[in-house]
Amino acid sequence: MKYEPVQKGNPHSLVINQHIFPKRSIERFCERVGSVDLLILTSKKRLQLKPENPIFCVHRSWDERAEKVYGKRIEDKFQSVLEEVLQGTSLSADYVSQVLTDFYYLWQIRHYWSKLSIEDKDIGVKPEFSLEVDEQESLEKAHISYLKGNGNIPSRLWRGLRMQQNLDDAIEKMSGIKWGMLTASEGEFLVPDNFSEITIVPVNPNLCFAAGYDSQTIGLSKVSYINSLAVSSADRYIFARDFTKCPTATNELSDLIQTAR
Repeated sequence: MKYEPVQKGNPHSLVINQHIFPKRSIERFCERVGSVDLLILTSKKRLQLKPENPIFCVHRSWDERAEKVYGKRIEDKFQSVLEEVLQGTSLSADYVSQVLTDFYYLWQIRHYWSKLSIEDKDIGVKPEFSLEVDEQESLEKAHISYLKGNGNIPSRLWRGLRMQQNLDDAIEKMSGIKWGMLTASEGEFLVPDNFSEITIVPVNPNLCFAAGYDSQTIGLSKVSYINSLAVSSADRYIFARDFTKCPTATNELSDLIQTAR
């Protein structure tokens, strides 16, 4: 997908590489060398990649407000809750559930919109004068929408608005749902680029949260079931700390790995 480049030197420090699944979350699946085990499904390539690799990102797909305002607010709360949970801190179950719901839908909506190629939007209003690129970038940095000289709103600003609408609608529908913490006694979880088959948020190789479940320790069969749904959900790639430790209910993962280059 093409993206509108920033000025040389990026003077307003706009975010260009936007993670769909947070860099901090990918880091929890890294081996000691700082990389994850990643399989590209289309080309069947198996790679060791660091969390900042462009494959985990889109390039200026949504606007700075979507990245730094509501997106960052949800991500910051999510990462804060995870750190508290991993340290054993007791938190309000309702608060944790709401934070997880917010994050899950942010992740899924980012992924959905990242696949759509949309043009600048004509809203039928012509501005009185055209803004220079520096003025446009300055407004975006201040989280202010603007029109181009032809009266179009840039596609990334339009996408950011639609993403927020989708997010608000999804969160309202899921309001009140409880999330349970699933801890693997055997095997490890893998992560898809999206989790459409089941409402799950992976945390680390041994822990994930699942909507509508009670917190519990699960054995190999349930870990395999979740991993199979992860493979079914994925569009482009899956990753893990080490695929050889990630069981699936059938042989789809082992078959993919055996044919990977």
